[in-house]
Amino acid sequence: IFLLLVLPGLYDLSGLLPNHRGGRLIAVTCAVFLLPLWTPVIEALLSVTKVARRVPYQGEGSRAFPDSVPSYVLWLASELAWWWIIIVLLAVLGSFVAQSRVCAAVRQTLRLPVSTSA
Repeated sequence: IFLLLVLPGLYDLSGLLPNHRGGRLIAVTCAVFLLPLWTPVIEALLSVTKVARRVPYQGEGSRAFPDSVPSYVLWLASELAWWWIIIVLLAVLGSFVAQSRVCAAVRQTLRLPVSTSA
């Protein structure tokens, strides 16, 4: 649920980037955000339609791994989406840190070269 608070900022950031590919990457990440958020609903729909059994979450049972192909594909897609989101958010955080005054002061103190690539 807390991921919802990140979406407006990421969406605005996608329009502010001068690099079209970077903006598109952030926009795709905004769309990828929906899969982990909607996974429980999709699992419930698969369970109701008898396509697959609902996978119990940790604490709900001993078996916490999908046993059918649709459940496994949903689980795998959700995990890949989750790690995609984490990687993009860490890249955005790293970019902000690299452009901060503190990082500039550390570079100046340690006499590190200033990166001119965008």
